[in-house]
Amino acid sequence: MRLGKQTFINDSFGTAEKYFEIAKADEKAAMNLKENRLFNQAGYFFIQAMEKLIKYHIAKKINVTNPHFAEELRKTMGHSLDESLNLLFKVYTGNNEIFFNQLNEQIKNQVFHEVNFLALHNKVRYPIYSLKFQNYSFLELSARDCEVLQNMLTLLKKYLEDISRRVS
Repeated sequence: MRLGKQTFINDSFGTAEKYFEIAKADEKAAMNLKENRLFNQAGYFFIQAMEKLIKYHIAKKINVTNPHFAEELRKTMGHSLDESLNLLFKVYTGNNEIFFNQLNEQIKNQVFHEVNFLALHNKVRYPIYSLKFQNYSFLELSARDCEVLQNMLTLLKKYLEDISRRVS
């Protein structure tokens, strides 16, 4: 049995627009889930919106239908904000390691406030086993946590628009 209707995108612009569309839908889902007090699910979708927004900016800047860049973008799949940001900054900075490190530090400190999204993403979705303590733990987000994630998404939007203008 097949579910859904598969559509094909043959250019980078269309791919960028699809990422942007999905980012907006993820943000809307997060807002609806937050309103319904489903905070872990809302947090997950705020993070997803951030990831898709970053991919949107990548696809705006490079031709992601080029096999090399398509493979680089594929490597960022798996809900990794860090990998997506690394690719975006690599695209923006080329081989300028100082500029790369500057962008990386800015976003981690000023936008994400040192949050480890890989750990957060998994801990709000699944009970995680600790071999050391021989138990499972699960992270429960609050309304305040969702506000923080929502604010991070807002800051990320502003930051990416600003940096996109500066490196164009």
